[in-house]
Amino acid sequence: MSARRPAPAFRSKDQYARDRRRRNTILAAVGGGMLAAVLIAGGLFFLLRDGDDGADGTVGDSGLSGRPTQVPSQSRAGTQDSRSPVLDGPASRFVPELGELPKNYAVLPPDTFSMSPLQFATVGGAFDTPEQGENLLTEWGYKDGYQAVYEPGGKLAEVVGGLYYVTVDSVLFDTDAGARRLYNQLETKYAARAGSLKVANVKGLGNESSGWLFVPSENGVPGTIGTSDVVGIYHRFVFRRGNLVVTVQTYGGEPFMNIDRARDLAVVVDDRALGGRPAVTPTPRPTAAIGAR
Repeated sequence: MSARRPAPAFRSKDQYARDRRRRNTILAAVGGGMLAAVLIAGGLFFLLRDGDDGADGTVGDSGLSGRPTQVPSQSRAGTQDSRSPVLDGPASRFVPELGELPKNYAVLPPDTFSMSPLQFATVGGAFDTPEQGENLLTEWGYKDGYQAVYEPGGKLAEVVGGLYYVTVDSVLFDTDAGARRLYNQLETKYAARAGSLKVANVKGLGNESSGWLFVPSENGVPGTIGTSDVVGIYHRFVFRRGNLVVTVQTYGGEPFMNIDRARDLAVVVDDRALGGRPAVTPTPRPTAAIGAR
């Protein structure tokens, strides 16, 4: 297996598109059921979500990309408290439905799948190597994992106008002790990632939570969305509720985004965990959006 640099916490949108094209080529060649085996046997981990394209991830002290600091969080739904349910799988029950996103969103099937410990260790950005992550996750009692990726129907054209891509990772453990271990691991890796900044003054959620932002840049120049001059920015909101750990990531235009888009979707997932809304297994193929908030 080829060596791999420690995965950064985020990847650029341009790399996201390249990776998806390369992964679709493999899917066409070997079939979806063989994808994981090909990735592992061939050492093609760079195809997955947290590969590094050489961006240095620097963010200036005076504000993102030299601009004033973004709008503070206004998201107030949900609660942070001691309720700690032991949740049953599958982990796919704990991701948003299309109707809980804005209109005209779709699921990306190649990037939406159940995750083994090795797969999560590869795409989650939480470990130095996939092998280390697989061993630790198994030791911690990993039960099931699921990744869901959503995109606006107009793709980058709508992202430039204010919409955003969404990635949700949900992981279940046998006990809340295992979930605490993963949550702490994520906190450690996000804090250590160059250019990754913890968002202050965000209302808590679940048993513990935090928000993060990241602006990809190369040679000090922030990356933009496609060929536009709109700077792209990632936000991540991570929380633990009992034996469940959830990470919600958004990617959109800096002028339009703050941590609230990610946190609001995390509230939806936490509501499922607490029984406030049905926790149903999503349709495996994309369907039309049910509605809008």
